[in-house]
Amino acid sequence: MIIDTLAHFEDYVKMHPLFEEVAKFLRNNRLAEMPEGIYPVKGDDVTVNVQIQNGKTRDEASLEAHRRMIDIQVPISADETYGVSPLESLPETDFDEERDCGLWHGTAAENYVTCTPDMFVVFFPQDAHAPLITPAAKLKKAVFKVKV
Repeated sequence: MIIDTLAHFEDYVKMHPLFEEVAKFLRNNRLAEMPEGIYPVKGDDVTVNVQIQNGKTRDEASLEAHRRMIDIQVPISADETYGVSPLESLPETDFDEERDCGLWHGTAAENYVTCTPDMFVVFFPQDAHAPLITPAAKLKKAVFKVKV
């Protein structure tokens, strides 16, 4: 997991060959002004989903993990807290291969981190994460999906 300000995203582009595509998109687009929707950044290798979701409490948020995609999440309209647990510390669960998602409902996260709208967080396949924890009723955010 990586957590930092958007001003420093460029510092991480050498970690993965497709992170540069995310950096270009961030330089050339204003996420706050974009309507909801899924936008191609680089074919199926990198997409961004601009979404408005209901805020959740820690108890309502479920841990999730992905095998084929890295999540880069950017809160836009309010602070967002994420529950985080190492994948290896969680019990086995069903994995939906088509959606590339495993879920742990009712499992508390081991740690929590908070991003303000000028920040981002990167979740790799080993990082189970519970998003959308916020006191805001609705949260606008962007989720970049980057092929592993």
